[in-house]
Amino acid sequence: MSIEHGPASDLTAPDASLVDRIAQSRDRTALASLQQRYDGVLSQLAYDMVFDSTVAARAVAAAFRHLWQFAKELNGTQVNVSSWLTNVTQTYARAMAVAGHVPVFMRSAVERWARLRNEFAGPLRRGAWYDVVSVSPEEIVVDVQQTPIAVPHGALDLVYDAPDRWTVVEWLKDPPSQVPAEFAQRYAVCPICQERVPVRDGHMVMGCRRCGGAYDVAWEEPDLRALAGWPARG
Repeated sequence: MSIEHGPASDLTAPDASLVDRIAQSRDRTALASLQQRYDGVLSQLAYDMVFDSTVAARAVAAAFRHLWQFAKELNGTQVNVSSWLTNVTQTYARAMAVAGHVPVFMRSAVERWARLRNEFAGPLRRGAWYDVVSVSPEEIVVDVQQTPIAVPHGALDLVYDAPDRWTVVEWLKDPPSQVPAEFAQRYAVCPICQERVPVRDGHMVMGCRRCGGAYDVAWEEPDLRALAGWPARG
């Protein structure tokens, strides 16, 4: 779809009126005005998700094609056009990443939470999930109490959905001397507030005294199934 630059007056027209012109008369000048208005911010948004300028441009182009196709449905709904375009761009960028249109390390940029792998030591609390700030081929930056901390890429597990289960931590070797005795063998970490509590074998649901929530225990993770009374994976 080619972009035609319309008259200057189009650049000051309200978003809703431009969408109305697209819906009623398939006005490409109105579409071009919206593209001029939002292309820069949407391109940056998509790039921050996939770290690939070509894929980011494709996601933004797909969002404007979506607007062109569904302008009649959007017209008259009083939806914020800027927010709508943002959501659609994010959806396309995420779908392109998951579909494998960017390298694996870039795909992890659409994942939002990171946790230190069991075999690594580092500046993060074992078993706790942290919000991802940025991702590169070499490292992942996470938010630790509003402080960005860089950790080697291979030391972390990444997920997109917000964690909602207790992580069970077992020490693979003797824990540091400062670890309390009640956590010296095994403990669980709250997915919301990172509170640590002792955990008994096979305990399936636990409440958190700090945040007040009740969450399942992630016993099905590797090396923990036998403790819950399940057969080990083959």
